[in-house]
Amino acid sequence: PRAIRGHFQDALFYNMPLMERVQLDTMVTVIDVTTYLQYLKSAKSTDESDSPELHYRDEEEREKAKEANWMDFLPDKLAEALGEDAIETPTASPVDGSGVSDLLVEQTEVADIILLNKVDILQEEDAADSEAKLTDIENIVRSLNPRATVLKTKYAAVSRLKDILGVAGGKGVVEAGVVDDHRDYVSAASRDEHESH
Repeated sequence: PRAIRGHFQDALFYNMPLMERVQLDTMVTVIDVTTYLQYLKSAKSTDESDSPELHYRDEEEREKAKEANWMDFLPDKLAEALGEDAIETPTASPVDGSGVSDLLVEQTEVADIILLNKVDILQEEDAADSEAKLTDIENIVRSLNPRATVLKTKYAAVSRLKDILGVAGGKGVVEAGVVDDHRDYVSAASRDEHESH
């Protein structure tokens, strides 16, 4: 999310013509509450070999991807012009060498709206501890991103789309930078510390 935000900010700074037609308005993150705490504590990398579940729905899809030649998806004339030997098959690599927990933290920090999804499944799987887990997740999310609106959902469904689309009016995390992010975290930590005394 930070990279996407950065690309849009750079495009605006350099007055790229495309920015006359598009804008990044509101950033929404969907969190799976059934796995969030597990992945937050994970030491796994985002590499495809270390965390295939982040790249594929199941093992069958993973096997199909291994068998597929990515050049099969190029238009015939382009593939013919490039030739079989001209291009190497890309290999899987980690996203910036980051870990799964790093990715979760970034996706949580850089959002205007955060949907805590699969609340119903969490309640079905662990009825006794579901409220405590949900409260823990919500506290972590609010600590990581004090300015976000947090909504609890099932099937990522919200009652009104206008509650999540365009709500920041391009003035939320889209305009923020690293300094703004840091200032918000320090303010939230100070507020939390003051409230606990």
